[in-house]
Parts: sequence; C-alpha cells; structure tokens
Amino acid sequence: MMQESQLSEQPLLTIAIPTYNRNKQLHQTLSELLPQVTQRCEVLIIDNASSSPVAETTEHLLAQYPNVQVRMLCNRANIGGNANICRCVEMADGQYLWILSDDDHVLPNALHIVLTTLENAQEAVFINYSSEIHMRKAESVCIGINSFIDRIDSFANILFTSTSIFRTDILRDNLSFAYHYSYTMAPHIVALLLSLGSSRSSVLSCKQIVKWTPPSSEHQWPQVPQALGMLALLELPLSSTARRRLAKKLIAACTPMKILTLQLLKQEIASGERANSLFYYDHISYRLTYFGSNPYQRLRFSLYRLLLCFPLASTRLLKITSKCLGRPDIKMLDTIQTLERL
Repeated sequence: MMQESQLSEQPLLTIAIPTYNRNKQLHQTLSELLPQVTQRCEVLIIDNASSSPVAETTEHLLAQYPNVQVRMLCNRANIGGNANICRCVEMADGQYLWILSDDDHVLPNALHIVLTTLENAQEAVFINYSSEIHMRKAESVCIGINSFIDRIDSFANILFTSTSIFRTDILRDNLSFAYHYSYTMAPHIVALLLSLGSSRSSVLSCKQIVKWTPPSSEHQWPQVPQALGMLALLELPLSSTARRRLAKKLIAACTPMKILTLQLLKQEIASGERANSLFYYDHISYRLTYFGSNPYQRLRFSLYRLLLCFPLASTRLLKITSKCLGRPDIKMLDTIQTLERL
C-alpha cells in the first residue's frame, strides 16, 4: 500500500469505498477492483468504526498490489452511512470521484469504461451509468439542472452511488449542504443538484460498470424514513421551476402510499403510538399532494389516513370496498385482521 507522501500528482480518479461491518463483502469488492486500478487512480477506504477494523482484514489483500495507491481512513465513531458518503467527498484527492459501495460487484472492464468516459466527456460534472435497476438504450447529455431533472429516467439509479462519477471539486463546493441535508439519504444528490447550475453538463450513460443485486431484507432501507428523506430534497434552495420538476420525479419514485400506510400501521400495532404514525403520514402525504393531485388521489389518501385513525372500524369499509371493486386488498386486510386479534 503506497504511503500518502508518495503521491506526486493529483489522481484523475478517486475510488472511495465507505464501509461498515461488511469486511467480507469489502474483501470481495476489492478483489474485483484492485486488478483494474491504474496509476491514474487512487483507492480511498473509509471505515465507519467497524467492529473489526477493515485495515486488519484487508492487509494481506492490499499487500498483493504494492503499486496501487490506497489510503485507509477510520472514523472515531460511527457517523452514519450518509455522513460517511460526505466524508468520501471531503477526503478524495482525485479530480473525479467514484463512490463505490462495499458490497457491489465491479465488472471486469469497469475502470476502463470510466477512464474512457472521462477522456471523452471532460466537461461533465456527473456521469451516471446503467445498472440492473435501469438499463438505458442510449446515452443522454444534459445541460444544466432543469435538463438533468427532466431526463432522469430512474431516480433509484441516480441515487445508487456505485453507478455514478462526480467532479470532486464542484461537488465539494456544496459539501456543507450535503452534510446539512444528509437526512435525505441522498447527500451526494444534494450537492449535485446545487452544483449543476444552468450550464454544467451531465451524462446518462447506457454502459454498465457494476452488477447490482437486491439487498437482503435486513440491509434494505426502511421505507417510511426513505420516503421522508427523499421528499425532503424539495427543501433545497432551488428555483421554483427546478423544484416543481424535481417534485414530479420524486413523487413518481416514492414508495406507493398504500405500502407506506401498511408500514405505519404495523408500527402502530407494535408500539401503540397512533400519533406518531399520523405525524409521519401527514408529512409524506402533504409533500406528495402539494404539487398537484386529482380528487381520486385525495380521496384515497383520506381513506388511508382514516385507516390509521380508526383501524378497527375501517375493516368493514375495506371489505365492502374490496367486494364492490372485485379486487380484495389481501395485504391490507391481513394487517387489519392482525390488529383485530390484539
């Protein structure tokens, strides 16, 4: 592992890997990445105070690549995954930044694709590649924030850090906002949106650099905090035009309200805290309907709220509605029947 003092010039690309207690997965990711790393790159690993320090569990592997520039940092305390993403932006030395998840599979030609793209799109401040989340058929170049928002074809794929390359210095200009809005669960997107302006370019590529596999249930983000966080992106100091356009994309990407209601109802059953469920519900539904909704949607949201207020009385209403529509909502009825048994 090269010492920091040995770095004579700025790397073109920093590959930053924020990690916490996934030493085995990190080892696999590094095994796929390190053989591809050239002298134009550095690898930055930021250990978020793992129980078993990753410096110890990766020492043997890193020793096999003495010519690869690797920096290992360890946070004194677990600062959370979102803040650790911000740390990657803060500590990167490269002109460009690739924030690679510690458990994503790096494709054999990934780094060649990235470096080639950077050579051909030197003006771009953001490059997003395809993945199993969304496979593009053609490349798209966007100029400015409004063009970028309009051409977002999958917010989930934009949110996925491993598919994205950022211009480090431009992203760092808005790092304070990224830290402040880290509760959005998208601090890198916060800094990006505030960096695009009216003329900076971004690229939505049809190529692929990582293989994404759905996380196990214990590693999935909880849906209610995710919805609250994602919709909080609308709080950013954007123009009214950009905010309205972003709202359309976020509303389309948000977990359906029916599923969120089920999650809140389950929390209510477990904790007995009806007021908390209504608080979260009202905050989410307000943001989803603020930028326009039809009467049918407002009626549906009102019925979901009644379900949280009066779950037992709502059972009969749901059964009657399901019978009239001929489409019984099994998940919703099962949840309420569980509550009835308590």
